[in-house]
Amino acid sequence: MIGEGVRVVSTVQQLEAGRIIIHPRSVDGRLAFDIAYADITMLQKQNGNAAFVLQADGMTVTIPLRQLAAGQNGHKLRIALDRPADVTNGAMADVIASMDAKLIVSPQQVTLTEAVEKPGLSKQAITGKIGITLSSPMPTDLNHLAGVRYDAERNSFVPVPMKLMQTEHGVEATFQAIPGVTYLLMEHVKTFADVQHHWVKNDAEYLGSKLFIHGKTADTFDPNALTTRAELASMLVRGLGLTNAPVKHSFSDAAELSGKWYEETIYQAYEAGMIGGYEDGSVKPDDTITRQEIMAMFTRAVRTAHPDWMKDSTVSSLERFTDGDQVAAWSADSIAAAVQGGLVLGDANEALNPTKVATRAEAAAMLKRLLGVLSQ
Repeated sequence: MIGEGVRVVSTVQQLEAGRIIIHPRSVDGRLAFDIAYADITMLQKQNGNAAFVLQADGMTVTIPLRQLAAGQNGHKLRIALDRPADVTNGAMADVIASMDAKLIVSPQQVTLTEAVEKPGLSKQAITGKIGITLSSPMPTDLNHLAGVRYDAERNSFVPVPMKLMQTEHGVEATFQAIPGVTYLLMEHVKTFADVQHHWVKNDAEYLGSKLFIHGKTADTFDPNALTTRAELASMLVRGLGLTNAPVKHSFSDAAELSGKWYEETIYQAYEAGMIGGYEDGSVKPDDTITRQEIMAMFTRAVRTAHPDWMKDSTVSSLERFTDGDQVAAWSADSIAAAVQGGLVLGDANEALNPTKVATRAEAAAMLKRLLGVLSQ
């Protein structure tokens, strides 16, 4: 027995494998358990790669012990599985209703709270994401299953990249979560009137159902419109689930960003290294973007999560395309990786069209493939 409000159900083999399976019990009306940092340190010495695996009410939470090791002796940690307050639940229910969506897994959050038991000690920050699996017995089409977090400030949902799978018991969604943030699963079917006979229909409506892309209007996608740098940055921020705080930079055209819908998105994408500025110090959010620029950015996005992705790709793979020699030298390595990794396909004429300005349909199709690579 370790901690308070906890029952450890791991077998010896599971403990040796580093899975400390715990069924928390009700503490002060919530599912929680308390554990001293001295106990966490003891367990970590036995297995440095061990993790707590909390299982309760259709939810599994995995927290590596090394992530909790920032505390000091004299501190106690409470790990709790919470549901939001009634007023927050009501606000989320209204948003779900306005989207004609259906709740599949109720809002959930994990909180990590420190208590200081010895005078003179200060609290230590617990940082980093934790692994969560949400499950539901409700049969749902995975193409319409959206995993989201709730943004209370804007009273809206933000998409979260999740690995989704059908099981014999229903559906499961596994993802990396921020402690204290509310997550849920919902069924959301999005259609766009202007793509019903367009080749991008399936990709656009898949991404729209999961909130990774927005239409030009509530009912139209405008697939043949040219993609702007701001639109592409927005796709990347949502598709990658970026949560870094937007840090303002002194772009020469920063005044033009102020108050625009994409202001925070541009700063987030720039801070995460997804987009860059120009030699004159500008970022030009309303400029269009070429296919080779998108290919390079998407390769960079994959390698942010998987640094060794397609590291053995060679530019010779571009020779099979009729216009492979038109790929700019600065982007050749990235585009070769994108081709070999399946992010990019040539057209019917075996052309890459690297210098062609990308349409919204082309950007959406590449984003769909990017999400597929990242979920592997």
